[in-house]
Amino acid sequence: MLSAQTLHDINTTIAVKAAQKGLTPYVPWNLEEVQEHGVDFLRFIPNIGYLEPPDWDLVESRLCDKSGLGREDEPALTVGQTLELIEEWTAKGSYGYAIIEEGQFQVVLGIFEKAPVLPDQDKA
Repeated sequence: MLSAQTLHDINTTIAVKAAQKGLTPYVPWNLEEVQEHGVDFLRFIPNIGYLEPPDWDLVESRLCDKSGLGREDEPALTVGQTLELIEEWTAKGSYGYAIIEEGQFQVVLGIFEKAPVLPDQDKA
């Protein structure tokens, strides 16, 4: 098992690299895209670590199994349950998905929405 400090360091490094690459949450075109790819859809989701992407708001996060060996009676969502969660959110609207924390056997999936554009206060 990795220490809390090691996990923090890993996710901080991931965030720095994600920022350098300009990574943002992945937004599927529609529900059919998610369903067509099935479990393979999960490969499109970028790992941004602790990066807080500009212009995006985190609306939910869920612990998910990344090993493929998780069971439905465990706290982390199985791969199938993770895909079902993404399908539910995609059916509701235009949401983006990114891994916001990674551990040895699990990840935390972040569900994001675009932040509202506020009117420029200086133009009043």
